[in-house]
Amino acid sequence: MSQYTVLFDANVLYPAPMRDALMQLAVTDLFKAKWTADIHREWIDALLRNEPHRERAALERTRGHCQLICTRLNAACSAPVMRSSRVRSRSKDQRHRIGRGGTMWR
Repeated sequence: MSQYTVLFDANVLYPAPMRDALMQLAVTDLFKAKWTADIHREWIDALLRNEPHRERAALERTRGHCQLICTRLNAACSAPVMRSSRVRSRSKDQRHRIGRGGTMWR
């Protein structure tokens, strides 16, 4: 099992070629892939803004496939978001990125 953990942010889950490449690396056990529900929501919303002809249901299936792949690797895929009283985000949309790195993955 890999000793490295990588938080996939929305900017690597969309566009799809980046997500696919990183998921392939995660399958090789180079690192453990993590994300939050907010991160998935962010990339899906961004894709729908840029490509309104897409269907949310299809993108949610893609999200489910990512989760399935990660689960089969016996990884804890969803990262809990830790609250910090010292760090505040200027943007409500970016709150999922704030946490205490040392405790986020335990």
